[in-house]
Formats: sequence, C-alpha cells, structure tokens
Amino acid sequence: MARGIISPWKQPIYNSFDKLFVAMVSDMGPTNRTLWNSLNINIESTSFENPLNDKNVHVFVNVPHLIKLVRNHLLDHGFVYNNKYIGKETLAKFLTVHCTKINLAYKINQSHLHVTGAQRQNVRLAAQIFSERFSKAIDFCGKAKMLDHIPNWQEMSNNAKDRFTDSYGLDIKNQNILLNKITQYNIKNIRVHRSKSLMLFQKGILTSNKSFENLLNDLQKEYRYLNSNNTYLILGKMRFIYQNI
Repeated sequence: MARGIISPWKQPIYNSFDKLFVAMVSDMGPTNRTLWNSLNINIESTSFENPLNDKNVHVFVNVPHLIKLVRNHLLDHGFVYNNKYIGKETLAKFLTVHCTKINLAYKINQSHLHVTGAQRQNVRLAAQIFSERFSKAIDFCGKAKMLDHIPNWQEMSNNAKDRFTDSYGLDIKNQNILLNKITQYNIKNIRVHRSKSLMLFQKGILTSNKSFENLLNDLQKEYRYLNSNNTYLILGKMRFIYQNI
C-alpha cells in the first residue's frame, strides 16, 4: 500500500494471500456479491478456507456501508415489527415533538431525513440517526423499539481504537448478548415495509455478526498460549490484540 505522507491519498500496489490472512472486509456491491457466491458465503456459512493453510478466512461487511444501507431503507421504505411501522414520516414527526425529559431534536434535523445524491454517502449523517440518544427518544415516546441495540452494535463493530468503547473480546459475555439481540430482534424479526424476506443489508449484518464470534474463537485457538481474557479484536481495523494487563 502506497500512502501520502501529508495528504490522505493511498493506493494498493500489491495484494496476495498469505498464512496470516484471516479476514476479508468489503461492501456489498455486485462484484463483491459475485465473489461471495463463488466462495459459498451466506448467513449460515461465513468463512472460506485459506488455500495456503486450510484455515478459515472470515468474511465481514464494511460497517459504515451497512449503516448507510439501514438508513436508506428506513427512510425510503420504513421498517415493520409486530405490525408496528417506523419510517421517514415517523421520524419527521419526532423532530417537532419536545418531551419534558428528552429533546427529540437533539443532533437530528431535516438534513438527516432528506438525503439525496452525494449526501447518501455521508456516514456521519447515517450514524447519527442511530445514535443512542435518538433511539431512547423514540422509545420514550412509545414507538416500537426497532432501533434498540443498534447504537451499541454500531460502536462496537466499527471501533477503531481500544478506548471509549470496549473492543470485541474485552466484555465478551455482554458483547455476545448484544450480537444475539441484534441478530434475533433487530434483524431476523424486522422486515422492510412491503417486503416478506430479509434484505441484502440484513444478510450482511447477520454474516458479520457470525464472523465476529468465529474469528475471535479461531484466533484464540491459534494463539492459545495467550490469556484469552486479554485478547480482543479492534473491529474497525481488523486487528487481533493481546494485551498484557
């Protein structure tokens, strides 16, 4: 990888499989989906064998890409769970409501709901819709808890530094509970309005969630001489860390 010293420019100049290749991260564009199909990757089978050592290579979807897809479907179509609907119209109404305990307009405004063209690539706008504060505001006013757990999942899954948010593995019991809640409650049981099956972004989240657990388990087995209580993944950069505490 060639990188600019001053500018943020970077350019891949060489890529090769090697024995340390344990994970693959991509968006869900057509070319990458074709690759997934050729490797038999799906929500039940989320890894393939490294041809050099027959060990698993785990497949992940880029988290900012997933967050934008979730936001786009929420605004364009809306979500349904237990016959309750939440969509762009619902969020727009929330912006005009001021509860005594929670200001629903906190950090959210019309620019978050009316995104077109290049604005749809703005990750910050998408992430702020799924902030913990806004999710709690929706719950407070009695709407379906469809956004529950997404803020914590978003932070853990895209954590690029081992501070602020615990990296995956440092609070493994609660983090696996979170992954299970996202999988069972927020993804498998929610449908995009007028759709009867899981959408592509939902399959991407399910694939990544399964890979989180399987990758950490594989690495802990590979480096079993390390204390598993001090090993964790920085998922935003796909790093496996042993910390001597």
